[in-house]
Amino acid sequence: MQRKIYSRMMEWKTSEDRKPLMIMGPRQVGKTYSTIMFAKKNFSNHVVFNFQESRELHRIFEEDLNPNKLVRELSAYSQETITEDTLIIFDEIQECGRAITSLKYFNEHMPEQPIITTGSLLGLIAGPVDERKEANTDIDSGQKRSFPVGKVEQIQMHPMDLEEYAWATGRKDLTDSIRDHFTDMSEMPLHDSALEMYREYLAVGGMPEAVSSFVKTGDPDIMISVQRGLNDSLIGDISKHAGSPDTVVKTLRTWNSMVSQLMKDNLKFQYNKISKGGRSSQYSVSVDWLVTARMVNRIDMVTEPSSPLSGFIDNSSFRLFMADTGLLCSKAEVPFKTVITGRAGDRFRGVMAENYVSQSLTANDIRAYYWNPDQYTEVDFMIQDADGEVVPIEVKSGDRTDSKSLTKLRKKYSPRASIRLSSKNFGYDDGLYSIPLYAAFCIDKGWSKMIGNGD
Repeated sequence: MQRKIYSRMMEWKTSEDRKPLMIMGPRQVGKTYSTIMFAKKNFSNHVVFNFQESRELHRIFEEDLNPNKLVRELSAYSQETITEDTLIIFDEIQECGRAITSLKYFNEHMPEQPIITTGSLLGLIAGPVDERKEANTDIDSGQKRSFPVGKVEQIQMHPMDLEEYAWATGRKDLTDSIRDHFTDMSEMPLHDSALEMYREYLAVGGMPEAVSSFVKTGDPDIMISVQRGLNDSLIGDISKHAGSPDTVVKTLRTWNSMVSQLMKDNLKFQYNKISKGGRSSQYSVSVDWLVTARMVNRIDMVTEPSSPLSGFIDNSSFRLFMADTGLLCSKAEVPFKTVITGRAGDRFRGVMAENYVSQSLTANDIRAYYWNPDQYTEVDFMIQDADGEVVPIEVKSGDRTDSKSLTKLRKKYSPRASIRLSSKNFGYDDGLYSIPLYAAFCIDKGWSKMIGNGD
């Protein structure tokens, strides 16, 4: 499968100041697969070391972290001669804190050695390396561990977005056409076909194993079985890594409340929906764990739609969206056919559309917020473009696009540009960009470059 992270990895390979590369992200989003495919195309040799499969491998890092010594022992362990032309791949590196620490010394003393590490839950490791505590960094202990800040380059990997899904399903020409029409805001002739692809993506999602299953078999039942297995593995991560037994129970409750949280009329996350009488003091740690593990995407509320948005955050109000729409549909037990035919209930169609937009913005590394100043006014997403300008985004799951809240915001704050995502075709009217839902993947940090093209 072609993934966009490939170009980021090429930039890393050709960088003059190359550091060990750490690819972070949720479980099963294709980190290892993408790294091995990249290695095969760009290095004469590569060696994979999986810290989840071998405890013997851990022992290599228990004492001396001198890079020359480590390379000799890794060569002996793998029975491969490792040179500076060999790409070392440390897979599931979150399982070995000492291996993470070793990246500091590779960067300082052997920068010519190319290293890529992959792992889930790496976001749970925080703070600078404390060399006095290096030996106590086993993830099974439930303690947060650290990696050498400033000594590695980090890339976040996400589930496949709609464009990558189109590539995997043989519809690259369709997304190329979507990008063309996004650029000039002209109507898309293949609008209906693109909407069909969008609805299909909602049900399948962007987890590579689920996508691969659907591409190979075309059988939604097999694909849904894969999605359920992926959800089980996420539950396993919570059970193993969320901390104390009490925190594990609370985190599982929080995770299991996600569908009901999203189905509320008010999408603001409510702790009392996790359990009767639930409070922030009980569940905020669990929420933070799910966010940091990239199982959910957090959207904070801002009190004012002005730049910088980060200066107007109300930390007491936020929304959580699941990291993948396919896992959302599977968790909600909504039939595949109901989703792809657009016959899901109005409320769930809206939930899927907003979750999809959150996922699309996250895939483009865009931090989003929302605005909800009173019970009558609510704008779904707020982002800043490359010029720092605030861009409000309204999401409609169908073709009914009346929005009193967006109209109110535009009248009071006069943003340079606003976006309305719906099932309607491309269009432009006085600073309001009408963009079909299927084109959400086009909204990236370069959004400001096209401002005014609709005139």
